[in-house]
Amino acid sequence: MFSPNALFHGHFSEQKGSELIHVIEGNLLVTLKGRTARLFEGDSVYLKDSFPSQWKNEGGETAKIIAIS
Repeated sequence: MFSPNALFHGHFSEQKGSELIHVIEGNLLVTLKGRTARLFEGDSVYLKDSFPSQWKNEGGETAKIIAIS
């Protein structure tokens, strides 16, 4: 879970292998290879060879994700 205005640097898992991230609730900004994208509720991102440098919840509500590695 990401509280409003929360900022997280790096990868969710210590394994650093392939990972599928699905946004269950809210929206997040993810920065990957210097590019930033907004993920909304229902969106997913598959991380295979690259790892995010930052996740940010700019919204006023808690964002929830599920991560599968």
